Amino acid sequence: MENYTVSKVSEEKANEISRVRSKYKDGKFAELLRQWDYEKHEVMDEAIRKDDRVRTKDEVVDNSGRVMQPAVYETKKVNRIATSLEQTIVEIQTAFIIGLDPDLQAKPRNEDEKHMLEVISDTESKNKMRFVNQRVVRSLLSETMVAEYWWSVEDPEFYEDKPYAGVARNRLRCEVWSPFRGDKLVPIKDAYGDLVRFYRFYSIKDDNGIEIQRLMEIDKDEVTLYEHRTGADAGWVILRKTAHGFGKIPVVYMEMERALCDKIQSKRKRIEELESNFADCINDNFFPKVLVNGIVRGVQKSGKTQTIEMSGEGADVRYLTWDQSTNAAESEISRLIDDCFTLTMTPRISPKDLQGLGSALSGVAFKYVFMGAHISVRKHEEIIGEYLSRRYNFLKRAISLQVPSIAKGRSLRIDPVLVPFTIEESTGEDTKEKQKESEG
Repeated sequence: MENYTVSKVSEEKANEISRVRSKYKDGKFAELLRQWDYEKHEVMDEAIRKDDRVRTKDEVVDNSGRVMQPAVYETKKVNRIATSLEQTIVEIQTAFIIGLDPDLQAKPRNEDEKHMLEVISDTESKNKMRFVNQRVVRSLLSETMVAEYWWSVEDPEFYEDKPYAGVARNRLRCEVWSPFRGDKLVPIKDAYGDLVRFYRFYSIKDDNGIEIQRLMEIDKDEVTLYEHRTGADAGWVILRKTAHGFGKIPVVYMEMERALCDKIQSKRKRIEELESNFADCINDNFFPKVLVNGIVRGVQKSGKTQTIEMSGEGADVRYLTWDQSTNAAESEISRLIDDCFTLTMTPRISPKDLQGLGSALSGVAFKYVFMGAHISVRKHEEIIGEYLSRRYNFLKRAISLQVPSIAKGRSLRIDPVLVPFTIEESTGEDTKEKQKESEG
């Protein structure tokens, strides 16, 4: 464990931390996690979907009706079929929204702006922002809340191919925070909606495996790290207070009111109920049952077959067939799944769903077929586009502080635009036409 200089917080500060902590809606995010993790769905809960109680032996009564031996019951496990529909829909939407890198639409007007764009590009490459983008969009759609935290690290080699960087030695690193990762995030905004302070409650484990609660409080000047102690000195203590040097909060944050799959919860639950009940029904009726009328005189076996010999009036042996149609259940399940994808404007892209579309789609044809998904991208751009703009505004400021020689490059205008995922596949004829057009 790290060594810190510890000082206990005042009672006023402890009350402030409690008020901030109460703003985090634990119940909301616990429910979102239950929706996301199919193993936690209601159909998997034995208290909600109970096992069947089956009588295996009738009770024995005497002539007077007195029970001589009670009936025997056994527990019969029912089928529990959960579906990862939320994960499937969110993954498809994430691919369409951010599967292709955003178009920054930046046009440097001078050398400083050109160098600023180069450092931003290298910073993104160093931090593998393509994957960070996917994580933040996935978190937004499923968790409704996500944040990037940026800090400075020493890395002189980062500027080796940048003679204009001068004596710059530090570069930027980032980390993604979200509720499913164990982060309880509380943004504090002013009357204009601007972020003025940011809190992150989280936990770590010490060398003995004991969980310790911590808090990061971030404002435009400092990062303060707190820890909650137990025992005789119970309460919050300050571990350290550090100036981050950026002059603004190094957190880029976004949230939405409801998760993408919030509107399909009742339909998803019905799908799981139907599929589980359908599986139980198949188990009970799959193997044919023999209906016997009359007196059984004997059973003759020959290899793996057997013959039942009957006698008496109306003697008959026949299989009991399942006349009830399963089409109603299958039709409802199919309709509900279609509704889930339609309500979230998510295309179904499995090989089975696409096999009826003929040859591979490309260009305008692809855009028409997946127009709903592209409209959804534009809808989410209202939040994600603003988020990206805040990120690049922060990067320009932070880089201008780390590389003063290109500080004037902060004037670089960057307008990030989401690029909906498309498939560009050209046939030989298409390639020839494109070549002709380029030559012309």
